[in-house]
Amino acid sequence: MVKLLTLKVRETLKAFKEHCRDEWEAEKNGQWFKIDNSYHVFVWSKSITIPTLKSMVCLHKVSVRDGDFWKVKDASFMAFISTGGLEEDVCEVLKADPRMTEHCVFYDLEKGIKIGMALSPVFKKFEEFLKAKYGLDFKYI
Repeated sequence: MVKLLTLKVRETLKAFKEHCRDEWEAEKNGQWFKIDNSYHVFVWSKSITIPTLKSMVCLHKVSVRDGDFWKVKDASFMAFISTGGLEEDVCEVLKADPRMTEHCVFYDLEKGIKIGMALSPVFKKFEEFLKAKYGLDFKYI
């Protein structure tokens, strides 16, 4: 099994995009996938602050690269991937307000946990891909 911290998010999303190339339209690096008119967006960072989290989740807006340009899009679903571990206060905010996780899922690569159960077929397939390719299975908290 691959150690969670050795997973390189950018390369993993590119590989996932290739894995799904016949199913959905996607950004060249796998940052977003489009199903009909809905965007399923991956956001990754070493850490996620509560103000940024609340702003992105409440507004459902993200900047996505589309070719040579950046555009603000309405994200139907968002997956936040933390490479530095979710802070305990962030976890508490997420667990305390179920609205925060209706359309979002939060993956903590450092601890191997996830918060949220977004009903995105992209994120479900992403988890299956991580399990099959890297042996990663996130513990739901």
